[in-house]
Amino acid sequence: MKIQNKQNKKFIKGFTLLELLVVVLIIGILAAIAIPKYQIVVGKAEFKKYQTIVSSLRTAYNDYLLVHNEGTQNFEELSITISSDFKANKKGNHMYKCVDNGKIFCCMSNNQYNSSYSHWESRIACGNIDLSIYYMESLTDSYGQATDSRGICLAQENNEKANKICASFGNKYQTAPGWAIPVINNYQSTSYNYYR
Repeated sequence: MKIQNKQNKKFIKGFTLLELLVVVLIIGILAAIAIPKYQIVVGKAEFKKYQTIVSSLRTAYNDYLLVHNEGTQNFEELSITISSDFKANKKGNHMYKCVDNGKIFCCMSNNQYNSSYSHWESRIACGNIDLSIYYMESLTDSYGQATDSRGICLAQENNEKANKICASFGNKYQTAPGWAIPVINNYQSTSYNYYR
């Protein structure tokens, strides 16, 4: 659009308010579409990090199992060096030992016999420190034999982003209350969706 300057009789080029509003509207629509998709892509990359950590810890656990003919739940006994920023925490319950670095947690259990629980599988899990999403694999079956079962992605039932990330990993096959998940405190009230 051209505006005529009365003093100099020159035309000044500029944008009208309507043109500026249309541009702002288009940018807003693009941002509304792109930002959530970007967050999911970043979340998937973070989830891949959890899978990689679990895979490395699983390999070290299997090495320990071969050498000692029994498992462990102590990270320091594994043939892997965990970054020094990971410190012991109390996220797990009596069956799990956990470490975290303020962003990521990892918990590991050891196959044992307990009169209250009978046998339970050895498992390892790593995920977001806020427990919104994590990845878990069984290391041994309930009789202490090494297993190569597929891992599962667990997402808090009411967390849309976490569920979208887990849905990219596999299909949802069940929902369970937080107290049923051995990695976290038994008093957790949030339900989790399982994806495999």
